[in-house]
Amino acid sequence: MGIEPAHSRARGFCLPARAQRGVTLVELLLVLALLGVLLGILLPVLSGAMDASRSFRCQMSLRNVAYDLTMFLELDEHRPEDPCGRHGHVALETFQESVYGIDEYWRYGSARSQVALGEADDVPLRCAAVRGDLILRRDAPCSSGGVASWNTVSYGFNARMHRIDRPGGGSMGTCLTEHVLGESMVPLAWDVDGLEATERGVSPVFSAPPVGDGGIYDDGLSWMPASRHGKGMNVVFMDAHVATTQRPLEEAGWRWDYYARH
Repeated sequence: MGIEPAHSRARGFCLPARAQRGVTLVELLLVLALLGVLLGILLPVLSGAMDASRSFRCQMSLRNVAYDLTMFLELDEHRPEDPCGRHGHVALETFQESVYGIDEYWRYGSARSQVALGEADDVPLRCAAVRGDLILRRDAPCSSGGVASWNTVSYGFNARMHRIDRPGGGSMGTCLTEHVLGESMVPLAWDVDGLEATERGVSPVFSAPPVGDGGIYDDGLSWMPASRHGKGMNVVFMDAHVATTQRPLEEAGWRWDYYARH
């Protein structure tokens, strides 16, 4: 029997020198650099997708508010605590209280006088981009303590649908009827900045921009729009359609100066 040459015996067991030495520092740095590039591309895309999702949820929430107002106006029921007090006439604040579940609509248990609703709860009128507990108090209207945590308020309702100038000075409450639902270009509610309202010492549950008419909202204190969705603000109109804008006071046809007079 012959003896097999040593180089022939070792042929099946030798690894290439390149495979034996492992990964070099240069190669590791190259892989990390490529991962960094990929993350730099993907993170803005993922962030944009998440922001678009939050904006869509916010739009749906606003649209539901408008639908609820339509049903609220169409309900034939007696509301003894409504300041309007007439069939077919409703105060916007009464509707707000029904959505928040406060004052005469308190729905958080008879033994409780205050609740702090967090992200795990079914928080009414909450935009997905807003964080922190929403604190609600019993036996108080929306604008007078019923919504206690101004900094976590998501939406402001059109203040010109709530109070207007009184002839001779001061202001007076207004009443909504089904007629106003036909005003398709009148904003009903929109994203507001609760933190800014808190700093100003004003409630964000009602909001209105200055329109140059010299009225009670022309000082600008009640105007605190929030651009939290791709630098845009979501607005729902009386007919329940929703729009997003970066320049809300420059949109053609939007009737910011409309007053509820019915």
